[in-house]
Amino acid sequence: MKRVVIKKAELKDVSQIENIYKKTYIDEYRTQYPKTNKKSILNRISNSKKRIQDFKKGTHGENWLLLIAKEENKIVGFGQAHVMSTDKLGGWIDKLYLLKEYRRKSIGKRLTQELIRWLKKKNVKEIQTKILIKNKASLVNFEKQGFEKFVYILRRKLK
Repeated sequence: MKRVVIKKAELKDVSQIENIYKKTYIDEYRTQYPKTNKKSILNRISNSKKRIQDFKKGTHGENWLLLIAKEENKIVGFGQAHVMSTDKLGGWIDKLYLLKEYRRKSIGKRLTQELIRWLKKKNVKEIQTKILIKNKASLVNFEKQGFEKFVYILRRKLK
């Protein structure tokens, strides 16, 4: 593996980031629901308009940040954070995704650390994120960065 650089995303990176998101979301979702087919998973995230708007905010918005992990000319992962409110009490790490072959190489850790550093500069008092219960690698990453479990969200599907 060549050197992976963490840097702020640019507008021209958004389409690659969206493709990585779709590809890696399938893997993440299948950790929780292994029998779900690809088409069904992609239907869950088919409305990409708002997500792409948020990605774009991360390239230039004052309260949004979108970072990429890049190996030479290839984006191999990304992380996104934002300040939750105008009073800057809270920050949110929205997304942290890496291509499968780049996981477990401390790239996620580096992205997380940079997002935390940026949120600290924004003077937020608390950072939150959401992780699927069975996404152990992500849970371990965030716990090593000082995050604690504090709420359970339960759901029930209705037929």
